[in-house]
Amino acid sequence: MAEYEVRSGDTLSEIAERHNVDLAALRRENGMKEDAWKIFPGQKLAIPGLDVEAP
Repeated sequence: MAEYEVRSGDTLSEIAERHNVDLAALRRENGMKEDAWKIFPGQKLAIPGLDVEAP
């Protein structure tokens, strides 16, 4: 599993789309509630199904 460091302007839905991951799976993998949407620059997110470090 790889990590992605949130950048300024990122949204959860964009990150999920960029990594071809279901938004609900991204939230679940990171222990977020179903309705979670707040993320912050510098925050690290685990990207399910990704085997290498994301840029």
